[in-house]
Amino acid sequence: RLPGSKRSKLLFKEASTLLDFLTRCAPGIRKLDLRQFPPECFPWSSPPASMTTLILSADSSLESMSTLTFVELLNGLGAMPCLRYLSLSGVIPKHTQNTPPPEVVQLLHLQTLRLTGNGNQYAMLWHRLKMHPLCAVTIEIIRSHSYPVTLRSALARHLVESDMSTLTEIVVKKNTATTIAFSIFPPEMPPTEEDVGDRYTHPSISIFAAWENRLDMAPHLPAVQLLLTTPIAEMTRLTLDAFDLSRVDPEHMAGLAPLARSLKVLTLSCFRSSLLSGAFLVLGGVFATSRHSEAFPFRRLRTIVL
Repeated sequence: RLPGSKRSKLLFKEASTLLDFLTRCAPGIRKLDLRQFPPECFPWSSPPASMTTLILSADSSLESMSTLTFVELLNGLGAMPCLRYLSLSGVIPKHTQNTPPPEVVQLLHLQTLRLTGNGNQYAMLWHRLKMHPLCAVTIEIIRSHSYPVTLRSALARHLVESDMSTLTEIVVKKNTATTIAFSIFPPEMPPTEEDVGDRYTHPSISIFAAWENRLDMAPHLPAVQLLLTTPIAEMTRLTLDAFDLSRVDPEHMAGLAPLARSLKVLTLSCFRSSLLSGAFLVLGGVFATSRHSEAFPFRRLRTIVL
């Protein structure tokens, strides 16, 4: 790892040397962790087929200088079918216009996926990957000019191909006009960044996305759009965070309430008294949508945590 002051032409020269080493001298390498190097340091055209752990993290200042294409990235990942742990940060190319029609990359042994960076291309890559049904996924789109439109379809595809039998708890951490953050995981087993010893014992989905254009997705919150994509009918534990008070709308809760028919534990975090009154009107069936006339929306609700 090089300190920030060393990121220059010297870094690219060292990256070229590293690329030559990986190509010529390390065809059987299984684990690779590179930080602050440009993505060109990895042999995408002929990657080690035996690779099981790949961690590549490039500084955001190097992203615009990368010559790696989205097609080269997809082909390189497809040539590493043994991958179990994949973490890419600041590596995925921004320009994806010339990418051929969707072709799924088979990574059927993948246990952990982490994609972190700026722009919709991180959601696009997730949409192109087929992983183990119990893979733990973390997607962090730290900054984007507009709402990452591929995120919802990528989530829907992943849920169809995943084993959702144990994922019955959902936490919506942020639900604002320009930010969404939520996690789905087994009851009382929130996602962890620590390596889990046993394979496929800790499946989860964690999504964070932030964008600049406040008008996107209005008037419906992105969290509502994404929640409707999840198997919310099977969720038994739900946590809602009223982080942005101006964007909390009881009508959204009323619309979602009939869908969360298995809910047993509801946690309302950072709800002020005025918001709590609206929430309890929903819980009591007073505030209901015209489409649903259920007197008590959460029929199985046993616990409310404030």
